[in-house]
Amino acid sequence: NRGGKSSRRSPPTKRRSSASLERERVAAAEAAAAAEARARAEDAAARKALEARLIEAEVQKQVARLVEERVAHVLDSDAVKQSLQARLIAERKAMEAAVEAELEEERVAMEAEQRAAKQAIDDKKAELQGLEAARLQAEQEARQLAQKAEISEAEQRLLELQAKVRADTAKKKKEASKKKKDQDRILGTGKGGKREKISFKLAL
Repeated sequence: NRGGKSSRRSPPTKRRSSASLERERVAAAEAAAAAEARARAEDAAARKALEARLIEAEVQKQVARLVEERVAHVLDSDAVKQSLQARLIAERKAMEAAVEAELEEERVAMEAEQRAAKQAIDDKKAELQGLEAARLQAEQEARQLAQKAEISEAEQRLLELQAKVRADTAKKKKEASKKKKDQDRILGTGKGGKREKISFKLAL
């Protein structure tokens, strides 16, 4: 009996395994279908994005071409040419004026520098001239003092010489006078210049 029971229970287990496999196959099929659907959707989205980019690029290209043609057409018109010519002339004049103003500023600055340099040179020359004048004046004063000292010394020597000459002259006169007196006394000449008579009378 136990053996009969066990033989009757085994078939339901086989049936459950078959059902499970079937569910797995269905699930796998559904997953594959979902994946394929997602892939198709992603592919469709990518194609749409690519088409959109291509369309956008083409549109931009066409717009750029149209703008270029429009600009070329506008630039080709006489009014625009005249306007551009006027603007070029105005810009050129403005540039020339700016350059001229800059050159004028540089010229003024250069002249100021030259004046400052010349003033500095003149001041230096004046300073040197003042120093030279002071040196010359000092030398002149020194020469004058030296000349005065020489003159004073010469005058002093002259005075001393004159005094010596006077003293020598007086001495010579004195000596001559003494010598004459001695001679007169020896010769017997008196004050009147007559020789005194010598008496040869013998005393009686």
